[in-house]
Amino acid sequence: MRPACLAVLAILVVAVVPTHSYEYGDDYGYDGLYGGDSYYDYLDDYGYYGDDADLYYEEYGYYADDDFFGYDEYDDEYYDDFDEFDAVQDCTVDKAGKVKLANGTAPCDIKIEGVDKQADLLPGGIDGVYKLYSCQDGRPAYLRQKSPKGEDRVLYYSRSFGDWDISKGPKPNEADILMYGGDVEHQPVPLFVKNWHLGGDLKSGTGKAGTAAEDIYVPIAATVKCADGKVYKPPAVKPAVQKQGP
Repeated sequence: MRPACLAVLAILVVAVVPTHSYEYGDDYGYDGLYGGDSYYDYLDDYGYYGDDADLYYEEYGYYADDDFFGYDEYDDEYYDDFDEFDAVQDCTVDKAGKVKLANGTAPCDIKIEGVDKQADLLPGGIDGVYKLYSCQDGRPAYLRQKSPKGEDRVLYYSRSFGDWDISKGPKPNEADILMYGGDVEHQPVPLFVKNWHLGGDLKSGTGKAGTAAEDIYVPIAATVKCADGKVYKPPAVKPAVQKQGP
């Protein structure tokens, strides 16, 4: 075939054969498999956006009334423990404002010694006689006697941490703990706490106020005993509530 005929034929072929251009957002774009109706049809077929997912979750209890993993039962037990705490306490205050302790709870006032010489950066110190004056979290609370003006101290049980705390002020204040002891030991009275810790910013050589040392508590030696000299042993004390806190 002559070149001229070939050229004409080529023109005819080009005119007859359909052309297809791929634009951004077509079959290989957002309007294609990963963005158009076909993509969502695919998801529906496999239950991602269809009813299959709901049926699956209902069958296995994720969205059903019954808790598949037993969390409902756990919650019930968790709050039952607190109901027991509310019902039975070591320390209560009657209508007349008188503090009453459960049988077996050591009734003495508390005397603390040996801390002030270590807490040399704390105005007002911590040592002194702490008199039973109220209840906190179902256990005795003690207010220091003869505190310098503006330097009240309270010794009380913390249900949140299972320890005994000394805070600044006339009332328990977990935002300003100066000293604590018996973390998670749940001791019924502070007499039986073996390990005490002092705020790091209250003792020379451990840091300065306004630094990270304020959040650090350091072990210290402290003498905690009955102010009247009586001695109680842990086995002899059987408080109404055996354990609280974590």
